[in-house]
Formats: sequence, C-alpha cells, structure tokens
Amino acid sequence: MGPCAKAIVRCTITSPGGVKYVGQNDCLTPQPVCPRLPGEGYEKCTTVCHQQGHAEFQALFKAGADAYGATAVIEGHTYACRACQEALYGAGVLTLRVMPRAPAKRAQDVLMTTQPMPEGGITLADVLAGK
Repeated sequence: MGPCAKAIVRCTITSPGGVKYVGQNDCLTPQPVCPRLPGEGYEKCTTVCHQQGHAEFQALFKAGADAYGATAVIEGHTYACRACQEALYGAGVLTLRVMPRAPAKRAQDVLMTTQPMPEGGITLADVLAGK
C-alpha cells in the first residue's frame, strides 16, 4: 500500500468527543507516475492503482457512528466530490472544511483506530449500513 502518485488526500473526522478518525487515498498498487491522461476520469484509480476509496469514505468507515455530529477536514484537495459530500452529511457530519494544502504527515502516523479496510473498498451503502 502506498500514496497516490498525483495527490495525497486525507480526511480527518473528529467526533464530538474529540476522537480523530483518519482516511487517506492510498493505493494497493501505487504507481511512480499517475496513469491518468489529461481529461480522463478516475477509472484508473481503481483499475490500475487499486485505490480502495476516497479519503472521506475511508475515514467514515473508521468513524462509524462517531461521525454523527462530527467535523470533517479534507486536506490536499480543493473540494469534496458529490458522493463524498452526500456520504459525510448522510452519516451526520455537521461541518466540512476543505484545506487544499497537502497533508504534513502520512495517515499511518496519526490513526486512532486499527480497523482494517474490507477487501474491495467500501461504498456509501456500506457506510450508511454501519459495515
């Protein structure tokens, strides 16, 4: 597992109780250079790099019910895609902040949970079902 060649994106969900859950857009088969050509969609993130999901979905998976009433901060990107916004707000996240600068540390350095990502990644349905 390693970082995305194009951008490291991290999402930190902080529960109302102050517990932090961190997700990052790591890849199972990271590439030295992003395989996506200009104008291409994100299909190669899954088919070539085997990215397990956006940072927001990974953080939600770790936070589970603690996402309710939480704050989410996205680092390393300029926005949260619509699917991630819907997942965050659907899980009860109250505040979403976007900080375009790259994260200073790797997520592995600050994880507050050790729950492994299921094989094949996660979906919005998984997050909402509490899987």
